[in-house]
Amino acid sequence: MAALQLYRQSAVGDTLSDALHEMVADDKIPGDLATKVMAEFDEAMNKALEKEVTTKTTFKGHLDSYRFCDQVWTWVASDVVFRNDTASLLDTSVKEVRADKVKIVCVDARVAQS
Repeated sequence: MAALQLYRQSAVGDTLSDALHEMVADDKIPGDLATKVMAEFDEAMNKALEKEVTTKTTFKGHLDSYRFCDQVWTWVASDVVFRNDTASLLDTSVKEVRADKVKIVCVDARVAQS
């Protein structure tokens, strides 16, 4: 279950969590409802990413460290260049994003849902 919660640390996950905490603190919703909403968010994010994302992204950089623990891969890299290949009828450009440091966490969805 914890693997499904990876996206809670995203901007939208943080914002949702803050809003829910505020509503619980103001007695607008009960705490168990906030917990259920976050669980629905976890499932919705994982389903959306699995079914809706079709863009291919590649990256290169210097691998600083990696580990595999509890069925979770974690890589830390520096001087990373991401290439987003968005080839479509409307947009044939290849976009690049550079980052000084990146942490990538990968969880097998089949393991996360069991």
